[in-house]
Amino acid sequence: MTGHVPSGIIPLTIALMVLFFGTVLYQAIYNKKTREAAWLALAGGTHAFASMYGGLGGALTTIAPDAERYVFVGQSLLACSILCLAATGKQFVSRVCWVLVTLMLIFGISHFRKPVINSYPFLKGPLWSGEVTQWEKDHSYGLHVWPGSFHWIMYLDGSHTPEQRMQACPLREAR
Repeated sequence: MTGHVPSGIIPLTIALMVLFFGTVLYQAIYNKKTREAAWLALAGGTHAFASMYGGLGGALTTIAPDAERYVFVGQSLLACSILCLAATGKQFVSRVCWVLVTLMLIFGISHFRKPVINSYPFLKGPLWSGEVTQWEKDHSYGLHVWPGSFHWIMYLDGSHTPEQRMQACPLREAR
């Protein structure tokens, strides 16, 4: 991620998270009709936050445009639980959740067909068909499997020592 996150975003994000978790916790304790959905929302939200935080190495902020893979399961649980709350919640909670469901669908559909950022490093990586063709000609060839300024070479044969494999696999700056 380049640049710095504006300082107002972090307190706003924390305030919204506290508001969200407080509302869902209230629903889990005091509303029998939405109890299961609320507990699922708490579990999904906690899992999504922990996955993102851990996936980014304990980063201060969980706003990262290329890190969707870290929170897929948690976000899926969260989306299902918000849909349940929209269907079973009291009037105010139901309306808020239907707005969230609509926003999730709009953003999900718009990002399904194209990446959010056109400069994903994954669009600039080595051509997989070319790598496989070279490997088919020479099985000791190391496949270049990571794009961008990093390189990651994967050896599929048994001709390399564990030390050579460890040296080739960690992500590091290409020289």
